[in-house]
Amino acid sequence: HRAGAGRTMKGLSMMQGSWFVVLPDHEAVREAAVRLRAWAEQEVRHPSGRPWLLGRWESSEVTTARVGDHGAAVLGRHVLTETELATRLGAVAAPGGAERFADGWAGSFHLVLSVHRQVRVRGTASATRRVFTSCQNGVTVASDRADVLAALSGAAVDVRRVAMRLLSPQVAHPFGEHSLWAGIECVPADQELVVEPGGRSRRTRWWRPPDAVLPMAEGAERVRTALQASLHTCKGAADVLGCDLSGGMDSTSLCFLAAGQSSRLATVRREAADPGNDDVLWAQTATGYLTDAHHLTLGDGEVPGWYADLALPSDDWEEPYKDIRGRAYRRAMARRMAGLGARIHVCGVGGDELFGSSPAYLHDLLRLRPFLALGRLTTHRATTRWPLAAALRALSHRGTFDDWVKGAADGLSTAPRRVHLDWMPRLRLPPWATPEAVELVRDVLHEAAQWSWEPLSPSRVQHQTAQHVRTAGMSVRQVDRLMRSTGAGMAAPFLDDQVITAAMSVRLEDRFSATAFKPLLTQAVRDHVPPPLLRRTTKGDFSFDLHQALYRRRAELLHLTDALRLSELGLVDAAALRHAVLAPHPRGMTLTPLEATFSCESWLRGLDGRNLRPIHAKGNP
Repeated sequence: HRAGAGRTMKGLSMMQGSWFVVLPDHEAVREAAVRLRAWAEQEVRHPSGRPWLLGRWESSEVTTARVGDHGAAVLGRHVLTETELATRLGAVAAPGGAERFADGWAGSFHLVLSVHRQVRVRGTASATRRVFTSCQNGVTVASDRADVLAALSGAAVDVRRVAMRLLSPQVAHPFGEHSLWAGIECVPADQELVVEPGGRSRRTRWWRPPDAVLPMAEGAERVRTALQASLHTCKGAADVLGCDLSGGMDSTSLCFLAAGQSSRLATVRREAADPGNDDVLWAQTATGYLTDAHHLTLGDGEVPGWYADLALPSDDWEEPYKDIRGRAYRRAMARRMAGLGARIHVCGVGGDELFGSSPAYLHDLLRLRPFLALGRLTTHRATTRWPLAAALRALSHRGTFDDWVKGAADGLSTAPRRVHLDWMPRLRLPPWATPEAVELVRDVLHEAAQWSWEPLSPSRVQHQTAQHVRTAGMSVRQVDRLMRSTGAGMAAPFLDDQVITAAMSVRLEDRFSATAFKPLLTQAVRDHVPPPLLRRTTKGDFSFDLHQALYRRRAELLHLTDALRLSELGLVDAAALRHAVLAPHPRGMTLTPLEATFSCESWLRGLDGRNLRPIHAKGNP
């Protein structure tokens, strides 16, 4: 059983931002091409004359080349020239040439190849660039946006997938890489789509987390080189490069690396409401060194607060907006940075995911260097107050990833474990989820459990890192699209493929620590960031700001619960949700399920809920 609800999308005239659709060199896509041409502004053709790429994009971000019957297109943030692309394309007929086509290229981009009429489409390992597919007259077409294919297909929303978005933490592999539109599939971030000349498609894996074997010195050098190359792709044609400077180590490191680029640097910092947040002190110290940059500080009242437009319908049709707490702020900040001349704004998202200390590494380290792992465990217990029995039980756990998938449906309403070293945290639904929502989610999880699944990496911490990077990448992808609609787009260098691979190649005992703060990043930028800034051992907390903002918006949220689309679909108990809005939240993390719920509600309202209708279809997990 699969329940769904949807609104037929009749056109793309209101679609924001850029998009593209990839068509195979096949007569069956003629009708789809005719419809897409009514919405598209650009077109690239196959050598046969049939359409290959249709869509809307900024010409500065797309490079195409053709050599004989072969074609290549790179769409996104990069510095490739047509000549460089054609040179690589000329060697593509060699064995493995298509698979290794983009090796060594910096940036964040989609790669589209047409070789001997075989079409390949690839995004990024971090999911900052995604690939979706649908079937048109028996032939597979691809796009970077699910809502574009939904408009093309007249697709409806799969309510089971909406229910999955209520989960906390955010749904992970293999459950999370699905479109919310029935019939629109998502290609996993580490796989590429291959469409044969006849129109049939398959997927091949193009990226795997590397083995963590590099010593600190060599790994740090690779990380630094990769970050510098990534920042080089961010400057584009503008004279000004925008950059967050919150005071945290991630954004601070990028600011100092970017200061060595040719573009002028303009930084922005949002003042925290919590007087105990010491980010401001570190940010002020950093600005004292960056004397050639323009520094913008946004105080309370100058930009919208957190949750400012939480109750407003979303104007992004693809899926619920993950960073809904900062949606209004991001728009306003992008407008301010564009006013300073920036076209791209650099953020530090991905730094925590790559360089933060994940205790799951102890599970892997125990099997590689047991005595070192036990010594590290003592330190972790001292800083986290883990009970010894629970810690030893977690370390000795030998469950496979397949075991984790098969047990995911259990404990959807239970509290998280005190010590977590499993493949991923236990999935949970909020208390306001209805029994019907719980049943729908269990249905999806049980379907998946019938299959055999492999982790993203045999190493638990490498699997976790790859998953956290994808989750961050999917959020950055949405933020970039939203910010571009009002001003400067967003770039997250830490989430670029070359940076991820470099960081994850470093030995676990060097990369992770219970006593040192982000040791790998510290080593990578030590020649660029002033020593006083590298000695920081704290991290700013914004729980006070979030609680204050939620209190200010409480009346709006309570009003919103009077007519919930999620309740109309049978997924949320409105009374229980109202209770959660009014209840105290001891930690900022407890607000995450609320944000996910209101994000889904905002998205459904943006789809015009009056036209929601049930559908029934059978499909694979």
